[in-house]
Amino acid sequence: MTRRALLWCGWADPARVLDFPASVKDLDLAVRAARALGVRDMDMHAFLSHADLISGPEVSQYAATIDALERVVASLAREATADDALLFIATNHGEQLGLLTSGPVDEFSSDEDMPRHLSPAILRQCLDKIPGTQVLIFATCHAGVFLPLAHENRAVLASCAADQVYLVQEDPPCSPFLIEFFKAWCSIELPGYQTVFSEGVLELDAAFLQAEQRLSQGDYPAEYKKLRPLRQGTARWPQPR
Repeated sequence: MTRRALLWCGWADPARVLDFPASVKDLDLAVRAARALGVRDMDMHAFLSHADLISGPEVSQYAATIDALERVVASLAREATADDALLFIATNHGEQLGLLTSGPVDEFSSDEDMPRHLSPAILRQCLDKIPGTQVLIFATCHAGVFLPLAHENRAVLASCAADQVYLVQEDPPCSPFLIEFFKAWCSIELPGYQTVFSEGVLELDAAFLQAEQRLSQGDYPAEYKKLRPLRQGTARWPQPR
């Protein structure tokens, strides 16, 4: 059994005070959560708008483009088996058409010729090529547009509904959904915030319910509590050995 992870951050603006730091911390959480879930660094692939969103050479990095994702998925599909597991984590910016990408925009090409979004349809086409259990996590605006990708072997977790704009917190700058869910699922937190790695992994449904409860009943502002996380699909992440 091989556990793999695909991380996506298709757009982050270094000039915006909150945007870039939140993306850095979200991706740090994602990398360390994947490790806690049994994914080796060599089996982690990050698709980024900026190389410095992730520090260190351990994780393979690519531009956050559809072409790059399709190339990596094609390579993984040749090796993957039904016993394997795949974690997909998207953070930062999404629209109702899908996740933002960092590919160059050709003003003389139509949207059909050069997609500017990683749409649910395109992502489904990619991930359907990889056999095994899949858990997809979206901490972006309009994350709920990806819920229809769920099926028996694929669970989809969304930070908010398809028609909602998501909010990140300021201190520390990060996604409330990611920090609460990863804390519940595999006992990790941001560096400097009592980081603890768990010897085991909490069952996915229980972790999601625990995170949902904390987000709705904690000290978050009222506008955050309106962003109820959603889940579809019945897949279960295999316990790390």
